Amino acid sequence: MTRAVTVSGRIVDLLDPQPDTICVDDVAWHLAHETRWNGQLGMLSVAKHSIAVARIVEPITPLTRLLALLHDGEEYLYGDVVSPAKDALAYEATTCAEGDHWVSCTGLLAAAIYTALAGRLPTTKEQEAISVADREVAKWEAWTLGGVGWKNAIERVAPGYFDGCRGAALPPAFPYEVSSCFGEGASTAWINEYEKLKRV
Repeated sequence: MTRAVTVSGRIVDLLDPQPDTICVDDVAWHLAHETRWNGQLGMLSVAKHSIAVARIVEPITPLTRLLALLHDGEEYLYGDVVSPAKDALAYEATTCAEGDHWVSCTGLLAAAIYTALAGRLPTTKEQEAISVADREVAKWEAWTLGGVGWKNAIERVAPGYFDGCRGAALPPAFPYEVSSCFGEGASTAWINEYEKLKRV
């Protein structure tokens, strides 16, 4: 079975996701109830992370910030799998003829979400800018919410990963108010950001 059922009751075929099966309210709700970092930094949702990325990304085009808001969109059905797990899956895939199914399947859903909610996929330059913003926000989360212990651990397992990122120097007015980091508050915040960026 490869068909997933969303909170609204829509059915999305993960092997053949169609833009007309993607609903913005579904994406918002699921991302708002999905924790970052496997929940190890508390109840911080993917939705709130995505808002932060959208707010600091370099706007290559008028659509870049909206595309940045959607950059983890596929996680609304696949979940926020931490990078070490993704790397382990990719490594395991190299030992079989089928290849890296995780990357190809999540990519299909991401493309459907971009098409449905933004009208197109990011350009190469936009993707590069979004990746930079994503890493900067991730560093801010790890350093600020995780503290010294997390900082030291990440530097041991992924030396150099955050080199060049602003991290802790990011603006303090980030959208991490406790009341809207997870659940309904985060869902509403994500929808509001989406509606604002759609009008740009």
